[in-house]
Amino acid sequence: MKVTPVHKVYFLMASMLLSGASLPRAEEPDKTSWVLKAEQEATARALVYFPDTGVTVSRSAQFVAVRDSKIPFLTNYFAGTHCWEVLVTVEIVLVSTVPLDPSDDMKRTFTVLLDPETGRLISASCVLAENYPRKKEIMPPGGADSLLQQLRSIREAIYGFAEEDPAIDFIEALNFVVGSPYAAKEIHVWYVNFARFNSQAGEYETAHPVYLIWLRGTHPIDPKEPPITDMRSVICARTGTHILSTNMPLGR
Repeated sequence: MKVTPVHKVYFLMASMLLSGASLPRAEEPDKTSWVLKAEQEATARALVYFPDTGVTVSRSAQFVAVRDSKIPFLTNYFAGTHCWEVLVTVEIVLVSTVPLDPSDDMKRTFTVLLDPETGRLISASCVLAENYPRKKEIMPPGGADSLLQQLRSIREAIYGFAEEDPAIDFIEALNFVVGSPYAAKEIHVWYVNFARFNSQAGEYETAHPVYLIWLRGTHPIDPKEPPITDMRSVICARTGTHILSTNMPLGR
């Protein structure tokens, strides 16, 4: 199936997550057509993306509205809409790597945002530090156009939020990323439909659900060097297969 690449949704999610903006409580809307009408439903849905063990709900679902006009694209996509926000604490036990710090208890708390109308995961994020060496803003001087050009140059396409439940949770998917999740100052996750350009066929592949996992502030190979700010990995949510890792978009 030939499709035209659409990247807007990706940057909407990325801009919202990486801004660190708080989400104000929202007015009560009409929930008639919602998949997630109640706090209990939203909390249970958030746990679909986590392992069955080592998980606790730090704060049950709260109904919030995204109203930060300072975040690029946010107004265009989320204006007048609402989401459920759930805080989930999970013990990250990986087979691919171990913590560099022996005192690390491997527990991380993620802020999970869910679309109440569809039940889809908007994003999950864990931020251990707001500032660290070589941290870059996600938006480069050229803004969204520059980001789009960078994605086009590496032949990637995003087609909105994935609908089907993932076969693996995103904690398991962390085993396949490039960079250490334990060392990262920030972990950002999106569950989306993704495709790469097939040069032999001359078109983009059929989109399929993946985890886009963005580690920020990770340690480089040489411990004497300052942290690398960005490393983004794409992991197939059906099989756990590593598709690619890159530090693009570069930010500024």
